[in-house]
Formats: sequence, C-alpha cells, structure tokens
Amino acid sequence: AAGTTMRTFFTGLTNCGAAESGTNFLADPQISYDDQNDRWVLVMLRAEVTTAGALTQSWLCVACSQTADPRGTWNKYEIADGAGLADYPHLGIGEDAIFVGTNHFSTAGSFDNANFLAIQKSPGMYTGGAITPRKFTAGTSIFTPQPAERRGYLQGQYPPAGTAHMFVVRGA
Repeated sequence: AAGTTMRTFFTGLTNCGAAESGTNFLADPQISYDDQNDRWVLVMLRAEVTTAGALTQSWLCVACSQTADPRGTWNKYEIADGAGLADYPHLGIGEDAIFVGTNHFSTAGSFDNANFLAIQKSPGMYTGGAITPRKFTAGTSIFTPQPAERRGYLQGQYPPAGTAHMFVVRGA
C-alpha cells in the first residue's frame, strides 16, 4: 500500500476503485490505529455527481490492515449510502466494532440527517469476511457525529468490557 493513490489502493472494488472522472471523487480520508488488535483502519468518502455538479450517490470506502504494518495487505470494503451524499465521515474504534459518523445530504444538496454506522471487527472486517454495517439515523438536530477514539489498551487503560461507545455531536 506504500506509495500509492487512494484510487489505486481501492482497486478491485466496483465504486471505490473506479477510474476517476469528472463526475466522481474520493475525499475526507480518516485513518486510525487500533492498539487492541494491532490494525490500521481507514474510511473515506466516494461520491458521484452529474456533469452539472448535482449529487447522485455515495459510498463509504473502508479498509483495515491485515497486520500491524500499514504497508502490507488490507481488507477492503465499500458501503453504499444510496441517493445523496454521506459527507464528512469520522472514524472511531471501539472494543468490538468500528464506528463511523456522517452527515447525509439529499441529491438536491440539503442536509437530511446524521448517520451512525457500526461495523463488527470480527468476524467480518478484521478476518476479511463479509460485513453487515448497522446504520442508525438521527434527525436534523444533530450534525457532524464524531465517534470517540478508545486509546490505552496496551497500557491497561481501556474502558471495561461491554462499555457503550460514545459519539460527540453538535446540535440539540
């Protein structure tokens, strides 16, 4: 994975690895280290627009390293968001899952809601198996949900097993 573009990194995925054109783009990469499992995790947005610039659909491009070495092989996934734009993805790593928060905009460009996604680490993402993201949608009073990062596993400072994962949000 060293010395490559994001588009090349996601080669093999139908949408995240698609050839760049004037009507699609990759943006907003977030990467974090999971010190509990010695893995790197990446999330970014892939969006498609019309030639006039109107939003059509988007995907979240998600990947995790198979080892602690980020230059090695990665498990890669794309999560369809459907019509509109899952903008400004933020990444958080929890005990058993990866968490992503996004702002969802309609195809007309208006803010629809905030989305919260949970992706199970294992089985699934960390083992290279299929993933089934769990998506929760909030109303328009919440904007830019950011999952908390859990740090300190190796120092014995990780929250107790079963502790709920937290999101920081702006809004009511």
